[in-house]
Amino acid sequence: MNDKQNVARVLLTGAGSGFGRSIAVALAAQGYGLLLADRDSAGLDKTLSLIGEPKRVQIAVTDLADEAARRDLVDKAESMLGGIDILINNAGVGGGPAKFWEASADDVQACMDVNGVAPLRLAMMTAPRMAERGWGRIINVTTSIGTMFMLAPYGGSKAANEAFIVKMASDLTGTGVTANAILPGGVAATSMGLKSGLSRDHMLPPEVIVPPVLWLASRHSDNVTGRRFVASDWNADLPVQEAAEAASGPAGWPVTQAITQEALLRRP
Repeated sequence: MNDKQNVARVLLTGAGSGFGRSIAVALAAQGYGLLLADRDSAGLDKTLSLIGEPKRVQIAVTDLADEAARRDLVDKAESMLGGIDILINNAGVGGGPAKFWEASADDVQACMDVNGVAPLRLAMMTAPRMAERGWGRIINVTTSIGTMFMLAPYGGSKAANEAFIVKMASDLTGTGVTANAILPGGVAATSMGLKSGLSRDHMLPPEVIVPPVLWLASRHSDNVTGRRFVASDWNADLPVQEAAEAASGPAGWPVTQAITQEALLRRP
């Protein structure tokens, strides 16, 4: 990647609706090269229609629960875009019954495969190439800690997603590749949020996630890694560096920050 951020090449999952659609439209407007992935072909077509005349935008209909499909998606991105500089793991399936034992086996498998395994596997396949080029971004869309602890299997799968970010950030230190998490900061008017029963007037718009994503995708966020960004806390009236600082904290949980790598290595 050179100094012009808009030449970066992005693989974005879950681009057919909600946060993914908002992110796709915003990145396309800034000239990023995009491969937009989703299992919903009609949703991807709608996203493309909102982008207008995409000069550097490709789409891929895929099922992220399938390992062969994940590998094929990365290969397509490498071929269509010429490489991947930014991986945005936005795709998710979710919800959860009132009691954890009421979830079906299929619900559990889908949440873990799409929300947990897929982001990790896509990062595993793309991060080494980013590191070789000396620059890259891994951005995972997660959820609030309260949701992680209250909803199963969705919450647990998103908790795994953020735990992976902490490990990725540690392992990628010094490579020029960063790994960060973003969450909306409340119930948003996405397909999942609209099932919550809340009034749309009390929901966050999907576009709330765009400002922190654009900042993380740029050179302005170089060396910022292992962080959790709360999109609803982003203050557009502040200079972007100050807005980023005010809207973020360490990824993971309080105990995460207390455990150093040295302490982990000393454990039997």
